[in-house]
Amino acid sequence: MYRAGYIGLERLERMTKEEYLVKVENLYKWFPVRRSIIEAIIKGEKIYVKAVDGISFAIRRGEIFVLAGESGSGKTTTGKVLVGLEEPTRGRIFYDGMDISRIKLSDWKKIGLRRKIQMIFQDPYEGLNPRQKIVDIIAEPLIVNRVVSSKREAEEKVLKILEEVKLTPPEEFAYRYPHQLSGGQRQRVSVARAMVLEPEFVVADEPVSMVDASIRASILDLLIYFREKGVTYLYITHDLATARYVGDNIAIMYLGKIVERGPVEKVVSEPQHPYTRALVSSIPVPDPKYAKEKKRLELRGEIPTAVNPPRGCRLHPRCPFAMDICSKSEPPEVDIGGGHSVSCWLYSRS
Repeated sequence: MYRAGYIGLERLERMTKEEYLVKVENLYKWFPVRRSIIEAIIKGEKIYVKAVDGISFAIRRGEIFVLAGESGSGKTTTGKVLVGLEEPTRGRIFYDGMDISRIKLSDWKKIGLRRKIQMIFQDPYEGLNPRQKIVDIIAEPLIVNRVVSSKREAEEKVLKILEEVKLTPPEEFAYRYPHQLSGGQRQRVSVARAMVLEPEFVVADEPVSMVDASIRASILDLLIYFREKGVTYLYITHDLATARYVGDNIAIMYLGKIVERGPVEKVVSEPQHPYTRALVSSIPVPDPKYAKEKKRLELRGEIPTAVNPPRGCRLHPRCPFAMDICSKSEPPEVDIGGGHSVSCWLYSRS
């Protein structure tokens, strides 16, 4: 426990077990665009990539909260800000009642946040050091965070977590290198590395997008297994089918903004925002007989650049239902019942 004033930290009232573990308020993450000296002089003001542009959400303890959307919508950037790999441009992030957005990233380890908050990366091969054996890869966070007092204790913990992620017998995998494993096995190692510290909160960034479809369910079942042991997740994906499999609540992101949110089952089965409807309609239907009957909503063109996003509703250049007001003003978020809300002028005007 750290008192108010330590490294400039303001301690808020402690949240109870029934309340939110993570709360994000009006979060922005803008990246400056590099330009030549001549361009900077001629064009004057700085240009930014507005990857995350004012989003808010909250995650309850033990929940799997899904952040979904196309590539370039700002999902991964949001996850990196939450785990301290990027500093927020603006906004506040509360973790267990603590405003961690005011803590320097260099101080996260001092107060134990590096141990409590972990991330599972999308590409299991790029995320693992090819020169290290699996035992050393998984043991490294234990040693860095001073969780173990000896190499033997570290190895024991590594073997135990390998068994938990179903890499058995663990001795057979612990002393291999990443290139000696399959894609699914490498992803299990990535899960093991995150979970070996027994974190409270994990950002899972597209954890099954790089593995074969045949083993995706088993990786997702691993996440559910650790959720039952007390882990809370932010699950990032573009695949609404996997979101429906593991998620409790979902927020749909488009070009740095959240356009719809609510319980996963409700949002996927009854999508309201045109963007969400387009995502749901693109989910493949297993039976070709019913695929012909399925009505698809197709959006025009490609996702615009985040350097200069459209004014008003950011979907309006691609939306088949766009009205005059959509290009002029950003729609407010409208509660449509059951914890389901949508930011669209189709509902704001009714």
